[in-house]
Amino acid sequence: MTIHVTSPKSCVFNAVLVSSFTCLSVLFPAPGNADMVSNGSDGPFHPLQNTVIDLAGQNVFNFTTITIPDGVKVSFINTIESVPVYFLATDDIVIDGTLDVSGGSSLAAGPGGYVGGLGGLDGASGQPGFGPGGGYGGIYRHPGGGSSFATTGTETKIDGCLSEILPPAPPVPYEQDLFEGGSGGGGGGGGAYGVAGCNGGGGGGAVYLSTPWTISIEGNVLAKGANGVTCYTSALCGIRGGPGGGGSGGMIRLLADTIILEPDGVLNCSGGKGGVRSLDASLTPYGGNGGYGYIAIKAPHLDLSGDILGALILNDCVVDFDNDADIDGVDASRMAANLDSVCLNYFAESFGRLY
Repeated sequence: MTIHVTSPKSCVFNAVLVSSFTCLSVLFPAPGNADMVSNGSDGPFHPLQNTVIDLAGQNVFNFTTITIPDGVKVSFINTIESVPVYFLATDDIVIDGTLDVSGGSSLAAGPGGYVGGLGGLDGASGQPGFGPGGGYGGIYRHPGGGSSFATTGTETKIDGCLSEILPPAPPVPYEQDLFEGGSGGGGGGGGAYGVAGCNGGGGGGAVYLSTPWTISIEGNVLAKGANGVTCYTSALCGIRGGPGGGGSGGMIRLLADTIILEPDGVLNCSGGKGGVRSLDASLTPYGGNGGYGYIAIKAPHLDLSGDILGALILNDCVVDFDNDADIDGVDASRMAANLDSVCLNYFAESFGRLY
């Protein structure tokens, strides 16, 4: 199986099983929280029905085992501080259901993420999305821009009533100790005659799963950005509010001895779609779409057969420097200038291979 990676700093692997390879050196060092280990004080976590956890009192959980059965969804009530979620275990982590830290509709961010911007009132520009990579606010009647995180969001669309394309915000480079969610999209510009612009979608949150043993995922781990809000429009150009931009995806970080992503398993840090116009039957996003978030996986033993939707950082390796899914001379030239940032053994194995 081929894993296609969407990050400009990423690894592309064409094998289902990747085991015990060693980087010559490290471009993306493990963050300071990467060695967090559970003390087991919270006991086993094994919900039998959909469960919503309020993070107001606790965001670091020290379980013995974590088991989310098929058909069960675990989600979270965010706090004002928007803290990320740490799910730590002393033994195996098994996710057959869904663990969800995605952004919510209209402004709300996932745990550890950033909220979207408010739509403008009475012709005022929309508020930018919050956090690094937050989408730009749209001007009068125009939609809000797409937010960015690991990858860049998309620009806004125009029609006969809209004249200015709004670019996406710049992406957020991966750095040591980065562990946070994505940013919210910009709000739409305010329309004339008291018609307000619509809000940007919130960014996806951040979740950290850690065990000294095995993480097995046959279900879903989600840190998706929320869609920008659809806005009222009319046939008259002056009576319309700009739709909101989509929130960017968040961050999923996995640390274990063995990580197994089953064929039906999903790790999803995709961005939210831009808001549409309420009278647009095609449901075309006019607000900018949010970019992908980061998925950082670190384990000496890996079996990745499922779907990975995000910018993958795998055991700190980089091989596809220009993100074209082709390990070629362009990557070799960039590697020559970055010899301290690539796994030479894997690069040699992958050179000349189109994925």
